[in-house]
Amino acid sequence: MSSQEDFNEVIRSEFRLLDPEVRRDGDQVRKLLHPEFMEFGGSGRIWDAESIVKALALDINQHQITPINLQTVALSPNVVLLTYQTEDGDQNSLRSSIWVKDGREGWVLRFHQGTRYAPLQDNSNDEQVDFESEKNLAKSLFNSCWKLMDKPGRTTEEDAEMIHLAHASRWHWGNVGGIQERAIGEWQCARVHAILGNGRVALLHATLSAQLARSLPTPHFMKASAAEALAFAHFLLGEHQAASQYKEQAIKLLEDLNEKDAEHIRKQIEELPF
Repeated sequence: MSSQEDFNEVIRSEFRLLDPEVRRDGDQVRKLLHPEFMEFGGSGRIWDAESIVKALALDINQHQITPINLQTVALSPNVVLLTYQTEDGDQNSLRSSIWVKDGREGWVLRFHQGTRYAPLQDNSNDEQVDFESEKNLAKSLFNSCWKLMDKPGRTTEEDAEMIHLAHASRWHWGNVGGIQERAIGEWQCARVHAILGNGRVALLHATLSAQLARSLPTPHFMKASAAEALAFAHFLLGEHQAASQYKEQAIKLLEDLNEKDAEHIRKQIEELPF
């Protein structure tokens, strides 16, 4: 698996991409990006390597952004997930980056996503979102996302909205949900990205869902759902043996579930493209 030195190198590279001098230098930015780099921006726009290089070079209002609460997770020996927050006036964001180790170039950024949020103010005179209200919001976002997941013929704008709804729901469940709700939220993020063909991002969230599901009692429907999500993600990445193994695992885990839960997850498994 990735070593602490790999984690440190990923963090150093991420810091470089937040440096205004580096961001204005197209050649330096290109060296840090994978040729198939993709970013889902906070506005809903999808960027590739060249479009983000050009946009950064033209941005005259750049200034130093300091990340906080950095966490690294090894998704495989040559893939690292880095998550953190940035607080910059009213432009606060939750960020996630997937770095991959290229044999020639070292660690390069394959995917980035920024989700803007408005932090609750620590001010007793301000109206704050209470616990039940935030739970209801998380549920509403989840259900709205599910409707788009089931909608045939979605537009590009609806695809982007679906991504943001899934991530927003998961973020709120991180505040007011337990392990089960967080695992379900990660599953939905994985499913959304799998539907859109984003295998690497789907694998990230499927892995997080499976990690959370391990803490739940056995049997539990989320263990089967997480296995199904892993199967979908590995299939999209062309890793068909792993995909088949996780699909078989998901089917096996249905045996101990009540029929209502089993029927729901069986339908998800039947929807897999293999």
